Amino acid sequence: MDRIKQRNSPVTLTPYAEQILKDIEFSKTFDLIKDELCKHLDEYRLRTKYDVQEMSDFLMKKLRDDNIFIPLKQAAFAKGYNLDEILSAASIPLRDYYLSIHPEIKD
Repeated sequence: MDRIKQRNSPVTLTPYAEQILKDIEFSKTFDLIKDELCKHLDEYRLRTKYDVQEMSDFLMKKLRDDNIFIPLKQAAFAKGYNLDEILSAASIPLRDYYLSIHPEIKD
């Protein structure tokens, strides 16, 4: 697929993407923003796991200039990473978290 995501069922992060998220300590930032991101996802009335995966990726790109991502921009600058790669990688933990709080999405 690309440097960030690899084909699996479901799509997973590449080792490169996992390293990026580790280097920028993404889990700390994610804990602060995940519920707000899920509120945005709720607006789309997602019906399938695939919908969640695609909309998570779309949402991360759509909100890239929102203040919610200032910590990720700072981390990207400090560590020399590309923000778009970080946001693409971050869509997978967002997908997984959203599905964990919406067990009714089964397909």
